[in-house]
Amino acid sequence: MKEKLIRYIRNFSGYFLLLFGIITALGISILSGILIMGVGALITVHSKKLPIKRKYKIILCLLLFISAVGLFPENTDQVKTSDPGSSKTVNANSTQNIKNKAKTSNIKIHFIDTGNSDCIFVQTEDKNLLIDAGDNDDEQRIVNYLNEQKITKINYLVSTHPDADHCGGLDAVVTNFNIDQSYVANGSSESKTYRDFIYALAAKGLTPAVPLEDTAISLDQNTQIKFYNTHATGEGNELSLVTLLESGDHKMLFMGDATEKVEKNIINLLPHDIDILKVSHHGSKSATSEQFLKTLNIDYAVIECGKNNKYNHPDQQTLDRLKNHDIKTLRTDEKGNITFTIKNSKLSYKFSETTSDKGSAPVTKDPGDEIKKQHEEAVQQSHQETQTQAEPAQQTHQQDSTTVYIPQTGSKYHSNPYCSNMKNSSAVSLTEAQNRGYEPCKKCY
Repeated sequence: MKEKLIRYIRNFSGYFLLLFGIITALGISILSGILIMGVGALITVHSKKLPIKRKYKIILCLLLFISAVGLFPENTDQVKTSDPGSSKTVNANSTQNIKNKAKTSNIKIHFIDTGNSDCIFVQTEDKNLLIDAGDNDDEQRIVNYLNEQKITKINYLVSTHPDADHCGGLDAVVTNFNIDQSYVANGSSESKTYRDFIYALAAKGLTPAVPLEDTAISLDQNTQIKFYNTHATGEGNELSLVTLLESGDHKMLFMGDATEKVEKNIINLLPHDIDILKVSHHGSKSATSEQFLKTLNIDYAVIECGKNNKYNHPDQQTLDRLKNHDIKTLRTDEKGNITFTIKNSKLSYKFSETTSDKGSAPVTKDPGDEIKKQHEEAVQQSHQETQTQAEPAQQTHQQDSTTVYIPQTGSKYHSNPYCSNMKNSSAVSLTEAQNRGYEPCKKCY
């Protein structure tokens, strides 16, 4: 009876390990699965026929199982980087944990190299998101890049704030692609660059909106965005929208040009585990404070900046703070376009050469130009009509203020009270004289 029970337990354990090995081989690691299946085979009753003594069989099972555990994939991401101009793929160290608590979609996050300006494009399984669009002279480069990705529609277009190095190419994006919804920062701007963007939206019948604070907007069934600093007042960088992208347990934070003051205002609203941080204001010392980095647990930082820019971005103090917090920092001035991919909950990145600003995908004429022209013509016409309406009144006023002289007898009015053609004159206004039927004297008029 006892031997039968032992045989039953052994058979159950063996077949369980065989099944577990098959599942492991199919879903996680082929070699680990094979080793686990070997352990299962050895401890089943069928393995008694093998010419192996019992103690060696036990030792062999232990060795196989230890080997399988040793080959089992660690709970880390494998990150691959590819430098432009090189076909060599390099494995980069990563402490990024695979997060399986919540389902993550397959996503691409493109940090487009537009020099010392910002442009970020996010592709999810259902919708596309564009945050800012570089400077005025980056329009062609951005349109080219999006065309290379075969993009035709942008579901959400975000202008973090009205500075030209963030909204300069937005009018070209609106002109060349289908746009569903546009979000802008609180406040307004009188800059021509920002007006060009608003005119381009108006030409397509679109009206931008200020998003609601900390309110989720779905990009697909597992992915959403939230906005912060939406109630900001003031001007410039203090108005900058902050965008949080969440997919499963992966989180990406795009800071625009938000200042240290903004960081303090929103820090308690943010999740503390951040996979990717788009560093604020091209890495200047006005943000990315020590307290901000200390509070958040950040894996990667991306700085969008231009080579040898006149502002000396990024600031060395910012770079030092990122390094001291063991945050891997990638820069567009050094790497060109930077693309992160999340696939099967694994995070990886690659680099590509800066996209050409010439050639194959011309930026079409901005329809906003026609709106601006019509607006200017309407203003000019209104001004002319006002002047035309004012002229009769001005003439009447001038006539009423002009004094002429009429005789007791006769039909002429005179500018000179001593005109030889007139006697016993009386002074009246020019309008009254004309209304009474007098005509001007040919001698004194």
